[in-house]
Amino acid sequence: MQSEVKGTKVLVAGVDFKAESRLKKWWRVASGMNPQQSGEALIGKDAAARLHLAPGDSIALGKGTLRVSGVLDTTGSQDDGLIFTDLPWVQQHFHKGNAVSLIELSALCSGCPIEEMVGQVNGALPGARAVAVKETVELKMQAMHYFHKFSLGISVLLLIVAGMIIFFAMTASVKERVQEIGLFRAIGFRTGHIIQVLLVEAFIVSLLAGAVGYIIGIISPRFVAPYLMSAYNLTFEFDPILALGALASSVIVGLLASIYPAVRAGRLDPVEALKTL
Repeated sequence: MQSEVKGTKVLVAGVDFKAESRLKKWWRVASGMNPQQSGEALIGKDAAARLHLAPGDSIALGKGTLRVSGVLDTTGSQDDGLIFTDLPWVQQHFHKGNAVSLIELSALCSGCPIEEMVGQVNGALPGARAVAVKETVELKMQAMHYFHKFSLGISVLLLIVAGMIIFFAMTASVKERVQEIGLFRAIGFRTGHIIQVLLVEAFIVSLLAGAVGYIIGIISPRFVAPYLMSAYNLTFEFDPILALGALASSVIVGLLASIYPAVRAGRLDPVEALKTL
């Protein structure tokens, strides 16, 4: 049931708390306690953060008022954004009579014929549509698999574009530094020395760019995710392997894109370069 709290739209679910606790054994109350009587609510972690609610607060819903008895710990599901209260309370204050929109069933068996059970439920409840959680999870995993492939393709494309940008930037830099390179050659710098100087410069710039990019990638989701995904109180852990991979990728792309301009600069004729002075 959709309602509005403090000017923010939120979903309200009427449940039987005893049955729900047996069904969802992963539920943990982060603060407060489970509802003990009608008129009390259990708030998902994201909903509590978005609405600035804590145990003991009162919220106006429908034609009545609920008292927040507890806040659920993060579950990683849609439960994080919901407000749960007693089913009869929701039916009464939202004028729904005895209507029920969702029934969740749990099969306490191993190797159960899921498809057959779904068919039996559909037959026993005319007008209802039973869906196995297994099928839903498989569809979500398939979507995540496709998204993972898409993200990898985008990453490869960005690396190619970044390499081209570095290549053209280094080539332009070499053209602008013809006089400087000519002076180096005139005072005894060999081809290898010139290449080494330019590659060290490219290494330092690529390393710094990789570090800055990784830091931005870690910090920006904290501000973007709440607006794009309605996800609050997200935690981002530092992954040293991912950090090293980001730095290594940045350095490798930077060096590969700088090799040709550096070799070209090292082979520059000092006489021709000094003529530009």
